[in-house]
Amino acid sequence: MPILESEMPLEAMKKRAQTHKCGVCGGILVVCWGGAYGYNQYVLKCAENFDHDTLTDLKQQSKEYQEGNKLFRRLQGMDTTALMKMNETNMLARIAQAKFPAEMTVEDKKLMAEVSISYGLDPLMQELMIYQGHPYPTINARYRKAQETGKFDGINTRPATAEERKARHCQEFDILYCAEVWVKGSSHPFIGWGRVRAAERKGSEHLPIVKDPDRQAEKRAEAMGLRKAFSMPVPFQSWEEFEEQRAEEVTRVDGVGKVRKRTGEIIEVEGKVIEEPEHFCKEHNRAYELKTGRFGPFYAHKIEGGWCNEKKKKEAQPAEAPEAAAEEPPPPEKPKRDTLLIVTINNLYKACHEDFGMQPEDVLKELNVSSQNDITDTPAECYQRIAAARQ
Repeated sequence: MPILESEMPLEAMKKRAQTHKCGVCGGILVVCWGGAYGYNQYVLKCAENFDHDTLTDLKQQSKEYQEGNKLFRRLQGMDTTALMKMNETNMLARIAQAKFPAEMTVEDKKLMAEVSISYGLDPLMQELMIYQGHPYPTINARYRKAQETGKFDGINTRPATAEERKARHCQEFDILYCAEVWVKGSSHPFIGWGRVRAAERKGSEHLPIVKDPDRQAEKRAEAMGLRKAFSMPVPFQSWEEFEEQRAEEVTRVDGVGKVRKRTGEIIEVEGKVIEEPEHFCKEHNRAYELKTGRFGPFYAHKIEGGWCNEKKKKEAQPAEAPEAAAEEPPPPEKPKRDTLLIVTINNLYKACHEDFGMQPEDVLKELNVSSQNDITDTPAECYQRIAAARQ
């Protein structure tokens, strides 16, 4: 039977018709009204056979392409064997060519180099991610590792049926996908399931999980299927498994019930409303994370194009008796900043941190530059601009 609108939203159907083909015969996919087939809703179906119900990504490489790609990587020193023979200096140089977050520390890069060499992963092809000091191989790594075995025979995916959603305890707006990973010589495919919960789809429309949640659920299903079909001997989770597990983590809050740690979604109510965390950003409706910067610990969370830092809260002063308050002299005025002493970029960062509670990233953002190498004014002039904007 075809894929129904009750299983996949119409907009997602239209996208899949452009990016996928039939997983059974390779025919094109079409979206049409299902009235002629007995369905009072839109359907996504194979143009050749109405009963075909699986999808294959058009970007999935043909067997000929896979063999050619393996040969190319081997000749260019980019297959698993060559990557494991690479020294740390060369691997760090390879990491420097990749597009990684600017906040990635030197320690993170060294960890990425060590893990990439140990397990034959390619950071330039985004096969490994470092998050909060932990390594996670991505779906790209599983694709290549599977292809290198010579036994990979393709992946078919489809959204879950109503019965499958019920069996796996899906909530109303959760997205659930099934992936079938085929291995040469096996009579049955290896099955993987991937889910994107409704609470995960809140945030900027530019985030992949918000922009195309069906594809994210599909990737998670593919990762789980590939894990079953092709063993990847690494002592840690893949990125897709970590994301799904993080969304699944549940904690019990007294007076509230069961709450998902990552999203704050209440899934079992006890009669009270959950309170906001101590460090919570109301502007972006999410909790801050504890970070460590040049000037000590601070709270921030990732946003598109950078970070949102928590503003320092003024400490409440204990109430005093009127007599005691009258006896104490007023506090001395804070001395005016001598801009003649701000002669280096580090002087600028320190002054802005002490006077305005700013981190270096905030300073660069205020000056409308992406790097301190782009600053053309003197550090003293930069400080004066920032101070003037806060008067």
